[in-house]
Amino acid sequence: GTNGQFTPHLLTATSKDLSVWTTPKPLEGLGANHIDTFVVKHGGLYHAITKNETTKYLEHATARSLTGPWTIVGKDDWAGWGSWLEGPALTRLSDGTWRVYFDEYRERRYWYSDSKDLKTWTKRTELPSLSGVVRHFTVLSEKVAPAAAAAAAPAQAHQVTWDKYSLKIDDKRIFSWG
Repeated sequence: GTNGQFTPHLLTATSKDLSVWTTPKPLEGLGANHIDTFVVKHGGLYHAITKNETTKYLEHATARSLTGPWTIVGKDDWAGWGSWLEGPALTRLSDGTWRVYFDEYRERRYWYSDSKDLKTWTKRTELPSLSGVVRHFTVLSEKVAPAAAAAAAPAQAHQVTWDKYSLKIDDKRIFSWG
């Protein structure tokens, strides 16, 4: 919505089984109408890529504390990616480069862009095998020792399917979305 009902909050799990959570705390400075906020910490500073639901642009905000105060340091088309984007997911590549993935939901296209410093970004590059198929996923890096990875037996293949309601692995529903 564009009436300000969306505000990013921090929730922290307080149990190992993820069944108990803290009271939501607003991320001060990321006011109304910011959705899909993805946060990383780099060099003592938190960086958030968040969608401004009013302008339809991804914005870049920074803060010294996870709960804020946050300052928008990049707004409108600050990175040259265009508008009508959402679902950012930031990850660090093995060479130290930052990569953000995001979707252009009206066009059903998925993109990524790289940065060495979280300030200057490359031109967006399409992920054609994902475009038209997925939206809003999260990317998590996995550290594997190169020698161990090369020597490891290949993993057993799993059947991954999805529909407009959920993701299934080996015909078991593991994630649902609305």
